[in-house]
Amino acid sequence: MTTVDLRTLLTTFIPVGPLPHHIEPSRDGRTIFVSLASHTPTVGAPQLAAIDTEDDTVSYITTSANPAARSHGPHPSLDGDTVFVAHDIGNAVTGVDLETGAIDPVVGPILRAEEVVPTRFGRLLWASARGDNTVKRIDLGTGTITASIAVGTQPESVMLTPSERTLAVSLRGSPASLSFVDTSGLSLIETVRISDDDNTFGDLAVMSEDGRFVYATFDALAGGTGGVAVVDVRTRTVVSRWSYPGHGRPHGIWLSRKKLHEEREH
Repeated sequence: MTTVDLRTLLTTFIPVGPLPHHIEPSRDGRTIFVSLASHTPTVGAPQLAAIDTEDDTVSYITTSANPAARSHGPHPSLDGDTVFVAHDIGNAVTGVDLETGAIDPVVGPILRAEEVVPTRFGRLLWASARGDNTVKRIDLGTGTITASIAVGTQPESVMLTPSERTLAVSLRGSPASLSFVDTSGLSLIETVRISDDDNTFGDLAVMSEDGRFVYATFDALAGGTGGVAVVDVRTRTVVSRWSYPGHGRPHGIWLSRKKLHEEREH
């Protein structure tokens, strides 16, 4: 994994293990969780790499007792005591106690579980199931799936608005699209195309901290140009598109929580 200092643009390479994939910071910013798309050779089990942002040291967290599983999308709990992990191979979502390493709950089957997002109000967790085109609502108290909602082709990123009344879901299908779910009514509100090109595919997305916008990546077939669509969550309309420079396939995306003028003041 490579880190970049945003002031100096100097890079630091941190070895974390084979095939690092999804990345999620802890809520206090002291740890970066990195899913590994292949098992660490010495362990032979699905794992996350945990990077200490103070000194760049790396430790490893086993995320499932199923040796055939593969960690995909991690997300820490609000209190920081647990990290929830979607396993796209193994078809399950787990919670790992960060102090003891205990794995509980284990929830499945969730076909090709891709990403998870916990709620702030109540003990609930939302997970995308790329294998059956749904999102699942999980009751963490009972470790059971309490709702399954069809959202479109190959759901990936899941994002809750601050009120938690709306869940935004990126879709990996074509043409590139986003879906919006009513979390109270447990129903699909609308699916919004984010590109005018029929030959584009959706990918990952991130929501602004205030819940106003979703920034969603999309890619194109060979020779095409992907980019980022900016979608207004309230009106569910595309308000801007940023083309990726040249040909290419933008994949992950992250939104800084600091404003530019705050960076410049320091």
